Amino acid sequence: MLIDALFGTGLTRALDPAIAEPFNRLAALASRCAAIDIPSGIGTDDGATYGEVLHFMSAAAKADLREQYTKAFGWNDKIEEEWTKARTTFPMISYKLASKSPS
Repeated sequence: MLIDALFGTGLTRALDPAIAEPFNRLAALASRCAAIDIPSGIGTDDGATYGEVLHFMSAAAKADLREQYTKAFGWNDKIEEEWTKARTTFPMISYKLASKSPS
């Protein structure tokens, strides 16, 4: 089990790749993840979940969480861009992708 206690409500930006990459690797190996405050990388000021967080949380869940994210927060071009970049930057993080993108 991975216990995420790195960042919380004070984080106002996407995770730096130097932090996100090892964190993503750990999250992909974890059977379960729990956050002490909120998952690292969640933007609390605007409610945005950054693409990297969505990517590695999907890996931890071993499922594509875009549909659940879209239902909770909506989907926009910024999230699509960040999510796509995260998948390219961290290709070692994998999970089964849904057949279609959220709308």
